Amino acid sequence: MKRTAAVLLCIFFALGLLAGCGSEPGTEPEQGGTVTGDQGDSALPAAGLTQTSSDASENILRAAVLYDGSDGSSAYQDLYSRLAQPLLLNFEAEAVDISGDYSLEGFDMVYPHESIAASAFADGAREAIVDFVSAGGSVFLDNSFYSFFDEDFLGAEDFSQLAAFPSDVEYPDVGDDLSELQYIMRSYLELIAEYAGGGTLDLGVAMDCSTAVPLALSGGYALAAVNAYGSGYVYFASALLPGDYSVAGMSLVRRGNAEGPVGTDLGAARLIENAFAAFVSKRTYGYALWRVYGVYGAPAMSWQAAIEDSGTITGSAAEDFAALCREYGQAPSFSMARSVYTRYLRAESVSTLLSESGSVLSFSMDLYESGYSSGTHAVAGDSYLTLAEFPDSGGYAEHSGLSAGAYPCVYDLDGDGTPDLLCGSSDGKLWLFRGEGYNGRLLTDEGEALAGPDGEELSVPGASAPTVADVDGDGIADILCGGSHGQIYLFRGLAEGGFAQGELFYEAALDGRALPEYGDLNGDGINDLVIGSDCGELLVVYGSAEGFVSSPVGISVFGVDGDWYAPRIYDMNGDEIADLAVGTSEGYVAILTGDGQGGFSSAGCIELDEQNADGNYHAKFGENCAPCFADINGDGHTDLVCGSLEYGLSYPIDSEYFPYRDELLGLVSGISDSGWYMGLHFYAGFDASPERESYELSAQIDAMRLYGAAYGQTGAGLHAGASGAGEPSQTFLSLYDGGMLWCAGLSGEVTDPGAEKVLSLPFYLTRGGEETILLLDSSPVLENEAWAETAGTLGLPILLEAELWETEALDERVAAAADFAAAYGYSFVTEYQLMYAIAAAENLDVDVMGNSASGFDIELVGSGVTNATALYSGVYQTSCGVRVSLGEGLSGLELAVDADVWRRDGNELYIGLNRPVRIYESSEEAEPHLTRVNLPATLSVHEGGASVLFDRGGMMQVETSVPASTSSSGWTSEPSASGGTIFTKYASSPGSILISYD
Repeated sequence: MKRTAAVLLCIFFALGLLAGCGSEPGTEPEQGGTVTGDQGDSALPAAGLTQTSSDASENILRAAVLYDGSDGSSAYQDLYSRLAQPLLLNFEAEAVDISGDYSLEGFDMVYPHESIAASAFADGAREAIVDFVSAGGSVFLDNSFYSFFDEDFLGAEDFSQLAAFPSDVEYPDVGDDLSELQYIMRSYLELIAEYAGGGTLDLGVAMDCSTAVPLALSGGYALAAVNAYGSGYVYFASALLPGDYSVAGMSLVRRGNAEGPVGTDLGAARLIENAFAAFVSKRTYGYALWRVYGVYGAPAMSWQAAIEDSGTITGSAAEDFAALCREYGQAPSFSMARSVYTRYLRAESVSTLLSESGSVLSFSMDLYESGYSSGTHAVAGDSYLTLAEFPDSGGYAEHSGLSAGAYPCVYDLDGDGTPDLLCGSSDGKLWLFRGEGYNGRLLTDEGEALAGPDGEELSVPGASAPTVADVDGDGIADILCGGSHGQIYLFRGLAEGGFAQGELFYEAALDGRALPEYGDLNGDGINDLVIGSDCGELLVVYGSAEGFVSSPVGISVFGVDGDWYAPRIYDMNGDEIADLAVGTSEGYVAILTGDGQGGFSSAGCIELDEQNADGNYHAKFGENCAPCFADINGDGHTDLVCGSLEYGLSYPIDSEYFPYRDELLGLVSGISDSGWYMGLHFYAGFDASPERESYELSAQIDAMRLYGAAYGQTGAGLHAGASGAGEPSQTFLSLYDGGMLWCAGLSGEVTDPGAEKVLSLPFYLTRGGEETILLLDSSPVLENEAWAETAGTLGLPILLEAELWETEALDERVAAAADFAAAYGYSFVTEYQLMYAIAAAENLDVDVMGNSASGFDIELVGSGVTNATALYSGVYQTSCGVRVSLGEGLSGLELAVDADVWRRDGNELYIGLNRPVRIYESSEEAEPHLTRVNLPATLSVHEGGASVLFDRGGMMQVETSVPASTSSSGWTSEPSASGGTIFTKYASSPGSILISYD
């Protein structure tokens, strides 16, 4: 605690006129949704500022996280892990076990974990905390401590249980020292109301203040408050601020019923905890030092544009985006997917899965081609086998509503000993794809529409759904084919080859398509007719010696959504009794096991070893799955062949069948030549296993190398926030173990796609207490002005997603991003440059030394904590900056800053720490200087100007405090909003500029 003899300045002030009434300590709170307190006069005492010591080690704030180690719980580690990666500089946290010998001497703050309230050592901890605060320390108390301490310690009269989410919240004037903490609380309360306000949150209690200063009031009761007790301070937190309803620690371990991770929840917890420490720092020294996630004291922002769809590769979207960024003084960044799809396309396609067993059917997902289908695509000629295509059929998450899809049947129709594919399609024709063998996938020729002896194409009204069987008993295979309105047509096989034109074979009373199957279903030796449909009906007409004369019998299908039932007869469980495999509208293959007497029971679906995008283990094939069974590779095992209506028709970019190889090579080359960053757009599927993620990452790295995309010292972005099946950390650790240094994107398990990400902050994911991959969520600041104001005011690092296919919207977003950067003093960089700047900021240590025994005069010296981290860069480390937030004790002083790059915004100083910097009292007018440099550089200041020699190329930018000019070639200039000049240059190699102040 810094409460020693060096107190030189005493600044007296009032924080607000706030007070309340009281009740007995330790009593249960009153119940109620609307609470009213009686606020009167209250204020914190005057701040006694401690002179900054000339010994930097004496100017560090030290915090103790108190926990009970005897209970064996690791829950306290969430709190400790947040404070172990502080947003505040000159701040250290240590975990202290109250079950052993311990002392709070030497600490400035304590953050007790909520579990100590029920500890066997609770009485001793309570006494130690009260004595600690009385002697000048400060404590951050969770809402659950309301009954643990006497009310006078908290500054409370009484408490009231909140029964409803607080509304009409008031924010009293609290003065500069508490204003940032209050602003963060206010922002978080408004954000959480957007995505969790109506949920089942632990609302906790509110305080009727006596001596405490409320930060937020609802119905006259304080949701959070600060009380002066003895010589120290007590912060009483709302149960919402921060709460424990989502993943709350840097290990992303899910505890209890917590959701998560939710970026705003975790970010708010860190911001509030650090803002209280900043309050203590301001009350101690008159200032607080915050990390800045960007070089030279300016926060940074970046784009991330995914190259994931064929339109981006074959069109000019990426080049247009880069040009748009250049127009607005920004830097583009890209990420590349391994599987490229065609946006909003659905195509009739055929995929296969090989059986892994000779008795009972068993399958594994094809990891290589598992983008939007569980299986391996059949190939016709030199491309995937497809039939009709529907280019504007909605996004993946939407059901198209189309009654379409490839409808295959495997049979050696031309008698050459190789299985062929007979496919139905939405065009009503019968398509024959002659088999060409199996070489890791089913190969066929390019296919042709079957025609009759008269040369006229065979077809049915509506869409076709064929099956092959000897229906008329002449020893020649025939085709039964379903059409519209429940009609089934027979195409008789001819002795000379081919098929006759169709004749109506059976007409079921259906409102939609008929999807027929032919075979002995009840074991009587006579073939039966099973009729599926697209209208929720599954029927069977049992055969007899007289033919199909009985009435259709309905078969119930349980646990299947949708109206599409495409049946196949097969012994699914090896009991020698016929079962039904039924393709569904969701793309699954449902299993109905037969009892041999015409009865069926649901047996789930065909399962795989990996989960699909729906979060289950069902084999999934687009929409409107149509299964059939055959040995397609000649190993004697029955394999699964499925037609469907597949979204996107996704191709791996390293597949020999990928149709856009040349275009992608040109695009990657252009991005590389321009000096822009390209990372990985990672997708291993939703709820994937670690093994699948490891496979996918290795495959993607190999694919990127094939195109000459730089690999190494790079990171990944998550496609649609897709994360693994285990703990929330799984996917990120898979990326880290596979060589990724960072990941841009966290998946939140909440409904709103924006508010839960606004307060997202970067952090290192921990495993076993060790830091691993650096994480940063994308930001929604362009979607909402209030969100932009919050993130910009707090200087959060910003990663923007660019949706390249939204051309008109992208123009507006880039323009809005330029306005945001100008309004809040941000520098645009590439994603690579942003993450290295963040890593340097996380690794920054600042020594603060006092230079004078009279007046305010300090020196800041930045350095790296270690040079052994994967993301360490010497040039970034020496280009770090700091935000010096002035408290009320210093806000009225005229200060001079001896820095190469700096700017002042009210009580906030943004300072580059490329060399030691002095801040001191001075009434002299500031000299012209650099206010922003976006990339690491060698800086030189001379009379009337400055020179900047950049260490990195790409988009290079410098801003000055006054109008300026340059004779250096290749630089453009424009006036800045603050009255200076912005110089910009685009070049893949580092540039330099000589600046003269006007």
